[in-house]
Amino acid sequence: MMNAGKLKHRVLVLSPAAQIGHVASLRPTWTTVMTIWAAVEFPSSKTSGGVNVADGTPVSETTAIFTVRYRTDILPGMALRHLSRDFVVVTADPVDGGRQWLSIKTREVKDIACQT
Repeated sequence: MMNAGKLKHRVLVLSPAAQIGHVASLRPTWTTVMTIWAAVEFPSSKTSGGVNVADGTPVSETTAIFTVRYRTDILPGMALRHLSRDFVVVTADPVDGGRQWLSIKTREVKDIACQT
């Protein structure tokens, strides 16, 4: 069971911003929608199965699990920013099927442009 005292990391929650009047670009803009407290775990970096085209080396992927108080407004496709590192939300599921904690599984991404 999670202890609220472990929620000691400030995390920004980012959402893709609508670009009205602009041609869709390959690089979306993100808007900060809220700041939350979270516990953060880095299970391990693993090879994602991809290969770097330039030199043929395996591509590693950093994953992180953020645990926060239960909420319904964090969805896959959103992003979390923690210590200047950006993570895209892969899943957001209640812990133990309850409504006390939410486990957010993420993968790290580079270069998210953010509007505040």
